[in-house]
Amino acid sequence: MSKKDTEKILQLRKKFPKEIGVLVCKTENCYTAEIVGPKSFKGAFSQANNFSELIAMVNDCAQTVLEISKKYSSEMPQYMPPISLAQSLNEFPKPNFKEAVRFSIDFRNVCV
Repeated sequence: MSKKDTEKILQLRKKFPKEIGVLVCKTENCYTAEIVGPKSFKGAFSQANNFSELIAMVNDCAQTVLEISKKYSSEMPQYMPPISLAQSLNEFPKPNFKEAVRFSIDFRNVCV
């Protein structure tokens, strides 16, 4: 990779906001995503057949809005949803609940 390409990549990476707001809807057949923030992204939509594809399509949509050429696409940062979203959509297993607690007896409410 040339020095010119490296400089261009660094310049393009600066265009990416740290976060984007995405409204995700799951139907029987597909996922849809609307990028709702920041303002420059509003109105951007994408659709996918599964959750992994949804992540890829949201990132492709962001790169399209930011006018990132395919030449540099693989060098750009990737947005990732929180694990809680995948768990809510039953796409990622929830960990088993495990917590150490103390059980106590309230002798005031004991029937004799």
